[in-house]
Amino acid sequence: MKKILAIFITLSNSLYASNLNNKDVKIFIDNAETCEHLSGEISGDNDARQREVIRDLNKYCNRAIKQQKRLLIKYKADPDVMAELKKWNEVFGIVE
Repeated sequence: MKKILAIFITLSNSLYASNLNNKDVKIFIDNAETCEHLSGEISGDNDARQREVIRDLNKYCNRAIKQQKRLLIKYKADPDVMAELKKWNEVFGIVE
């Protein structure tokens, strides 16, 4: 019985670890990284390039925030994914 329990724990830990490599989590991270990068491109100018950056910033940040909300529910039992998702709160301006 102890061997079965040990195998179950090992398998469940490896499943959780692999959740960081799931497609939906990777897509979220890509969008969040793009959001963070674009936020550093804001200069305060009101030229065409800045309007384009702001448009893209809104697109990627809004997309990442929506994904984060969905993933927080989906992976609520996975502490590694939860930590990865929550570390972006500061970038998104989310206060806990």
